[in-house]
Amino acid sequence: MSDTDTFLLLRRAGHTLALPAALTRQAVPLEDIAPLPGTTGVLHGLMPAAGRAVPILHLERLLSLDTAAQAGEAPLVLMIESGEELLGLPVDEVIGFISDDRPTFGAHALLTEERILGGYVGGGHKGRYLNAPQLFTEVSNQLGTI
Repeated sequence: MSDTDTFLLLRRAGHTLALPAALTRQAVPLEDIAPLPGTTGVLHGLMPAAGRAVPILHLERLLSLDTAAQAGEAPLVLMIESGEELLGLPVDEVIGFISDDRPTFGAHALLTEERILGGYVGGGHKGRYLNAPQLFTEVSNQLGTI
């Protein structure tokens, strides 16, 4: 069994992130988001997609990303799926795919430390890997409190 996987690179608010490509479904234009009352700010709201109401995350808040220089509404929503759960991640840009070793995450960590993604220097993107299983857990916990 190989420890290499394929990851999708995306950009949000000046940050480059990578998540397992197997979880990605589609990128769609950001439509009107219906806000969710009583959320703590990591859930942007709901957006209709794939025949259902999809939770859209406020990715910068959830991941505690510094966005001082890159504020603004994302033009796209990347739909990711794990089992029966579908989430929307607002993104500025979908960059492409890379192959790399599977990252190791600390307990309950959502992101790795910043590094060259894809493991090659000179043309590689500097960014962080996103812990998708932990992301789904965090959102499930948020939705459970509403």
